[in-house]
Amino acid sequence: MKNRLIAICLLTLFLSFVSVAQTKPAWITTIEQQIKRGEKVWKIQKTNERGEQGSYQEDIVLKSGVYTAIIRITVYGIITNPEETFNAEVRLFDQNIGRNVKKVKLENFDGEGFVWPRLNKQGWTVIKLRKNDIFIHVYAPTPTIAKRFTKYVTDNLP
Repeated sequence: MKNRLIAICLLTLFLSFVSVAQTKPAWITTIEQQIKRGEKVWKIQKTNERGEQGSYQEDIVLKSGVYTAIIRITVYGIITNPEETFNAEVRLFDQNIGRNVKKVKLENFDGEGFVWPRLNKQGWTVIKLRKNDIFIHVYAPTPTIAKRFTKYVTDNLP
């Protein structure tokens, strides 16, 4: 009986952690609201939300004419080595895009961040950054737009 009670308590505790980690943080809603107010040309076309065991991820898909930009925010509720995970992700991205594009350290940010400007002839830019257990990826048609969208996120990170 005592073992069963302990097992039920542990299961309840585990499920409460998982369900908390899966809910949308309020600061992400604030980012969406600021984009809606601040962007005249870019509109939020849709958001894709995924709450998975111990993490929450949302893609904010923005549209302007024929162009699409994406802000991906991932909040890891349970991660033991965010620095190593982020660094591995950056190395993999570097290897996949080739030698013609060099990453640049993102300035004026209180975390780790890199910009890959002008990935192709059209100027597409990728920004990847991490603050603690929050990873952000921004994909946009130009470095200026990518940095502007990144600022919406960095201004609201907890």
